[in-house]
Amino acid sequence: PPLAAYFDPNGAAYAGPGAVTFMPIEITIGPENDACADALEGGDDAIAYDTTCSSIDGPQDCGTGADIWYTLTPANDCDLNVSVTGGASVATYVGGTCTPAPGGICGTIVDQPITGGTTILVQVIGDDVAGTLEFTCGGCVNDGECDDQNECTNDSCNVATGVCSNIPN
Repeated sequence: PPLAAYFDPNGAAYAGPGAVTFMPIEITIGPENDACADALEGGDDAIAYDTTCSSIDGPQDCGTGADIWYTLTPANDCDLNVSVTGGASVATYVGGTCTPAPGGICGTIVDQPITGGTTILVQVIGDDVAGTLEFTCGGCVNDGECDDQNECTNDSCNVATGVCSNIPN
């Protein structure tokens, strides 16, 4: 006789004559940026992160545990700032690809000059931790161009907006 399964209205399985009993299973899917290839775009605001159900996808030289990924490719030269709260470790790969070699920059980064067009990967590392990632690239670089492409000095550049307040003639 053919195999049959019976379910009650609540989805519970039960067996009858010639029936097969199925047990419900729970499938947990990790975050959408669990793999480096699926890194989410970072940028101007703080990002809430959660590594729950993520897997290990990269080097473990800046921390151990599961990881999630973020990326940013600024159009212009800028100052990179990276910080994390909530108990995770962070590794930053400048000019990286999704097969980063060990040797990322571990921990907080403040005002590291980055050349426009450079891909930046940030790996948030830790098992089942949540917090906030600050990941921005803006401001003036070495008395150079603001994000609005105007030449200015650091004194006249609004680092928060990357706009020059005294555009030269």
